[in-house]
Amino acid sequence: MSEWIHLDSLLYRVVALLIAVLLHDAVQASVALLLGDRTAKEAGRLTLSPVPHMSTLGVLASLFGPFGWSKPVPVSPDRLKGSPKLSALVVYASGLLVNLALGIALWWVFFTVPFQTMDQTVPLWASELIRGIVKWTYIFNLMFFILHLVPVYPTDVWKGLRLFMPKQWEPAVAKYEKLGTVVLIGIVVTPIGQLLLNRCYESLTGIIMNLYSLV
Repeated sequence: MSEWIHLDSLLYRVVALLIAVLLHDAVQASVALLLGDRTAKEAGRLTLSPVPHMSTLGVLASLFGPFGWSKPVPVSPDRLKGSPKLSALVVYASGLLVNLALGIALWWVFFTVPFQTMDQTVPLWASELIRGIVKWTYIFNLMFFILHLVPVYPTDVWKGLRLFMPKQWEPAVAKYEKLGTVVLIGIVVTPIGQLLLNRCYESLTGIIMNLYSLV
């Protein structure tokens, strides 16, 4: 876990965060559009430009390891086809699943591609750059998936839970949900929070290893 905060990996972490965020948000905006909701598109979130997506606090979190988040993708359940709540859940889940899928795919690439032999065809710095980007991108996507399972604002699981909260809770929820960002910050900057995330990460990669062993 200590290597997660080394300054020599900071550039890789920022690049990996950008990839995880852009993929997550662009997929959610695209799925929402396919289901009839143009809210994210009208808000300029259907783009691979990082500017509309990035959260300042989410980016700063990457200083403490493979952590980060983006601005919530705006979704209007009433504009979605079919059941508003179920369709909104599909939108929120799409971002989570694409991060998980990319993390699993790049995990396989990192541990099966012989990067050391690339030195014979490309410069050493280039092979190290590719290896570093692949490594941190798979780590960030898996961690992005884990963070979005924490039931606090602005994660996808929180947005899904909010769909089913009673209407009478709305004033209190709207008043206090922004404190969820404080909770997320506390998780990523405190030793106990990082320890818990590391345990979740180890469990997830253990499951991935077992799945690949079956192939």
